[in-house]
Amino acid sequence: MITILSLNVRGLNAPVKRQAQLLHLRDLKCDICLLQETHLLRQDWKKTGTCWFDRQFHSWSPGPRAWVARNLPGKAIWVQAEISGRLLLLQIDMQWHNLTMANVYGPNEHQECYLKDALGRILVTPDEDTVVGRDFNIAPDPHVDRSAQGYGQTGAFLQGFQDWLGRAGLTDIWRRHHPADRTYSFFSAAYQTYARIDLFLTSPRKTTLSTSSAIGVASISDHSLFTLSLTLRAYKPSK
Repeated sequence: MITILSLNVRGLNAPVKRQAQLLHLRDLKCDICLLQETHLLRQDWKKTGTCWFDRQFHSWSPGPRAWVARNLPGKAIWVQAEISGRLLLLQIDMQWHNLTMANVYGPNEHQECYLKDALGRILVTPDEDTVVGRDFNIAPDPHVDRSAQGYGQTGAFLQGFQDWLGRAGLTDIWRRHHPADRTYSFFSAAYQTYARIDLFLTSPRKTTLSTSSAIGVASISDHSLFTLSLTLRAYKPSK
């Protein structure tokens, strides 16, 4: 089993905050950590290294990053960073088990164009195990994923998002695990409302092998920790 953690950190340039966040993530002992909105300066990239996460992969500012724990077997065989800095694609080979991850930090504006352009690069095939996380800035169902109505995306946009998930073969795994829960991952100070805009999306194989998903507390950031536990089974890809 592996544990994937995702978190929008709202900046890691401040040394005190960066150190506190690194220690917190180390203590959680996750296998893969997906971070969004790091906004790290180039000269600070190496300062985020720890004895627990020995492999780091980055996009450009606003800075999705992926950290892989030292004790997780396998190696990265493919990495791609979108030029806007909002998407990081990573594939890890773990002995006949390829895990493809997409770390997403979605914009607040022009979301439809972004989905069509950037997320259209995420290809899901029967032989791929894919996990997509996490700060989409989209509440999939405003009736249960927002504490108040009257703002956010239009119904047509949200229907388009659901259609895209269907075409890509991806499942909102937390909602599948918690069909009736109203748990939120973000508090908007501007609107004084809560929303679930941080998501884990999984391909069919990963959906069936997902054992648990949980939205945690917001400590250093205004976004909550999000964890996903997966059971990995060795398989040989079809030729």
